[in-house]
Amino acid sequence: MKKDIREMSLLLLLEKLQDLTNDEYKHFKWYLAMKIVDSCKPIPKSKLEGQDRMDTVSCMIDSYGEARAVKVSVAILRKMNVNNIADDLEGKFEGGEEEKLCHLNSCLCHWTQDMKDHTFVLL
Repeated sequence: MKKDIREMSLLLLLEKLQDLTNDEYKHFKWYLAMKIVDSCKPIPKSKLEGQDRMDTVSCMIDSYGEARAVKVSVAILRKMNVNNIADDLEGKFEGGEEEKLCHLNSCLCHWTQDMKDHTFVLL
């Protein structure tokens, strides 16, 4: 069950980071390298440099755990004045465990379906 919650948290955070523009995402990573939440150390810039959204989410979960990664993300999004995304993230994460798993499983299903529609090309 812990593994499922980890995977679902990863997907929820990824979904919200994908709602950011590239400039907003760059700004988000800039904040990750600062002390935003007292109980969480900043992530070193070298760990964030060149990371895409998936790698950043993995780094956040590895550094903070699921709940703190969401807490830090919400705090950063609020500092950036992207309150609609912060509210959505906070609301979806604070729902009951079953609600979180159902929502995130739905996200995974949609994401998997979207991936079937795309062709990947290796450069």
